[in-house]
Amino acid sequence: MSVSMNQGVESLSGLPEVNPWRPRTFGLFANKIFQGSCMGFVWSRAASYPFFGVYLNMDGHRYNSIRAVLMVVWAVKLVASVFTDSVPIFGRRRIPYMAIGWSLAIFGYFAAALQPYPEPYYGVSNCTRDTSTIVNPGAADDGAMYILWLSAALFGVGVTDVASDALAVEYSRREPVERRGRLMAWAHIFNWGGGLLMILPIGVGLNSVKYGGSICEEIFTFRGVIVCFCVFSICGLLSSLLITHDERTKVRLSIMSQLRGMWRTMKSSAFLQIAFYFIIEVPLSDVKSSATVKIKKNFARIEPAVGGAVAVLNVCLVMFIMWAYSRWFLHRNWRTLAIGVKIPAIVIALSVELLTIFDVVRNQYFYIIAEESCCFVFIAVLNYLMILLATEICDESQEGMTFGLLMSIWTIGAPLSTALGNMVSAPFDVSGESRYLSDTDGDRVAVASAVCLCYACNALSVLAIYFLLPAQKEQVQRMKKEATHRTRNGVLLVSVLTTLFLAAIGLNLLSSHPATQCLPLAGGSGC
Repeated sequence: MSVSMNQGVESLSGLPEVNPWRPRTFGLFANKIFQGSCMGFVWSRAASYPFFGVYLNMDGHRYNSIRAVLMVVWAVKLVASVFTDSVPIFGRRRIPYMAIGWSLAIFGYFAAALQPYPEPYYGVSNCTRDTSTIVNPGAADDGAMYILWLSAALFGVGVTDVASDALAVEYSRREPVERRGRLMAWAHIFNWGGGLLMILPIGVGLNSVKYGGSICEEIFTFRGVIVCFCVFSICGLLSSLLITHDERTKVRLSIMSQLRGMWRTMKSSAFLQIAFYFIIEVPLSDVKSSATVKIKKNFARIEPAVGGAVAVLNVCLVMFIMWAYSRWFLHRNWRTLAIGVKIPAIVIALSVELLTIFDVVRNQYFYIIAEESCCFVFIAVLNYLMILLATEICDESQEGMTFGLLMSIWTIGAPLSTALGNMVSAPFDVSGESRYLSDTDGDRVAVASAVCLCYACNALSVLAIYFLLPAQKEQVQRMKKEATHRTRNGVLLVSVLTTLFLAAIGLNLLSSHPATQCLPLAGGSGC
């Protein structure tokens, strides 16, 4: 394997440092590019907006649940992480699982592309969406099979993601302390950069009137977007097999020994603190009102091309921030970084929402640049901190398992935040179209109230950052050394995660099913 001359002084693993820029090891970054292109559909709300939000005209609470349902499949990444750590295939622990994951993704996207393509909810007259003509009243229900197959595809992407993240953690643990985290920053940069591949077919292709754009003729369909995802997955499979280096190992750990190691990790007081940081911070930080998609569609009138262009700028901004952090701020306080990004993001995004709702400024460029940029930047920072925490907290030969466990905790928080946003918005009846079409003072107050309550939940996440997030990698290592291992810690963590997972799944399924989406508990206005 290609390594640098630095022999890993003060590294966590004691092994020589890896140079990931050599042709034999660049496959890790290539995988991150293609994973980013597929995962961007989940992270970026702009990706699902043209088809599900406009073309199928889903109610706000049901639209919010799409992202939650797609992310739920990643909770099973923990299972994949156990296998990739303990069961090598042909002597390798990472590449075979990347190949398996990409193969599943190809199958899921191919099946989704074969689904019958539905008619839009509204008709088109004189190159304008005609809201008085409903062409397909059941359009929202027609999206169910797409969600099913996209979930299957994203499960495959999740498998390859956990295997490549485990490989990245292995590489990063070889870095000396003064540089540890820089490789993870580059992996994160390439991952976000891959999102540009996703943005182009959606932002440019789905810009016809049917999808909320301004072009009269339909130049591309959502089916074409899915085919692009399939092509990205094929490229990911080839990069895994041809240019990714994964050292051979003769060590085969039993699954039971890995599960015992996982249980020991979960009993650690250090891991319990980090787990509760994600359990509390992620759901509160990501709460979005079911009014958000309707504000974009009816008040800001965001076109897919504009959304795509701004998403490109946001991805470039995130890549620059990650590069700058890895170069100049690698040893700065994590809490200061997270809070310093979070508070301005909340203030700016809420101000933009209110100015748009009360018709002070209703401009698609003003709305999407401010609101989406704040969301993008904080998600990027939070995700990067999770990767750094996984690098520091994991033990040897448990890189994949530790990262998979943290990622599973993260993904449990996502559907929970969606359920919270739907329930908070339900009393104000802001999920349907009526309030936005009538647009009276009373309607604006109701929409603003729902949005403000959701941002109040976002603000509470700052408490989790302040009290639970470690300050830096040295504090994490000190926490590990001083940690106590008690069974009650593990029991508490498993109980909380199980309860939250079942509650989040149940609430989002209620929001997704036509017969129950009207329930207040699911975010509806009542049946």
